[in-house]
This record gives sequence, structure tokens and C-alpha cells, in this order.
Amino acid sequence: DLALKQVFLKGTEEILELGAGRCWASATFARLGCAVTALAVVRDKYIGLESGEVYISSGVFFERILADMERLPFADRSFDLVFSTATVHHAPDLEKLFAETSRVLRPGGRFVAINDTVPGWLDSDQDLEEIGLGINEHAYPITRYRRAMKRAGLSPKFFLPATWSKQLESGRRDMRHPVKIAAFGLCCAIWKKEMVRGTLDYFLANWAQLAWGIGLHAIAVKR
Repeated sequence: DLALKQVFLKGTEEILELGAGRCWASATFARLGCAVTALAVVRDKYIGLESGEVYISSGVFFERILADMERLPFADRSFDLVFSTATVHHAPDLEKLFAETSRVLRPGGRFVAINDTVPGWLDSDQDLEEIGLGINEHAYPITRYRRAMKRAGLSPKFFLPATWSKQLESGRRDMRHPVKIAAFGLCCAIWKKEMVRGTLDYFLANWAQLAWGIGLHAIAVKR
């Protein structure tokens, strides 16, 4: 919902969703009137592209393509927006993924990535258990995302995930690392002061990620 508000869709855009999975995001864009293509490497009825039948049978149409997001089967400048949720960190080669994303975007088009893993130096013990299931699972630092986007001709802007805003307001977040607990308490105290909330928002989204993984929420514009 936060990402939708930030991209100000008109309902006429051509949109590609990477790693569409159960296609719920593609269906959301289609309901707004956009021409949508859902792309994934999984066809399965319950976790892949065939899940889209639930929406299509109810009159919400979008295209579905079984393909690799690092080898997009589309012409240059095909889309106004490329969207992904919890997908980008699965890419074995971030530079190749963003290069392909930039290629299929029109000038001024946007790439939106939300809910991706971003570790900090306090998160060195991350459990990437999906690797044992044969899934490409990676924990790229925020600097790696930024560098790969810029090399592909994308100008990224990072935002604080909506879940974090809510947790800062409530003062509740499940953490075990003592430094994280202390830092979160300090952030909650600062968050209550509306005059400096914007500064804290920017700091957490862009710089605190180096030490403390918060999660990727980015909008990158093709130059």
C-alpha cells in the first residue's frame, strides 16, 4: 500500500512484476487498469503462476510469463514500471538483474523493490535455510543494492518500510541483540518528536542499514 501511494499510478501504465509468485501484486495493478505481466520461474498451482487463475477466472486479467528475471524475454523499453516484492535478493547476479530491469524500462520508468533482505554487520548470523532447498538465497548489503542499481543507469531512493514505521510508533519489535535493543529504544524516543522524524526516517533507510538490516524499500528511476 505504501509503495502504491509513492508511485502515483494513473492506471494506464504497462507493468512487469518480477518473481510474481501467487500473483497477488499483479492482480492489484490489473484492478487499477494497468496492463500487467507477471513473471516467475515457478509454475506451480499453489505458489506459482498458475495461482493467477484465481484472479483471472474472476475477471481480473494479466499476462503470465514463465522466465528467468535475469534473462527477460522482452524488447527494450517495454514497461513503465517494474515491480518486485521479496524477490531481488534471490538473484545470483544483482548487476545482471538490474541491467535487464533497466533495459526493459522506458526512460523515466521506475523500478520498485520492497520486502527484500538487507543485512547489517549486526546480522552476520542470518539463517539462509532456503539454500538447502535449492533456492537462490542471498543477503546483500544496502551498499550492494545501491551500487548495482546505479551501474545499470537507475537512480535509487530508499525508504523506511511501513512495518518499521508502525513498530517505531508502537515501541515493539522482537530482537535479541543487546545493541539492537538499545538502538531501537533510542529510535522510538526520537520518532515521537515529529520535528526530527523525517531526519530519522532518512537515516534509518539509508545509513543505519549498514549496521542494522532493516529491509529494502526502494524506488529507482531510469535515467
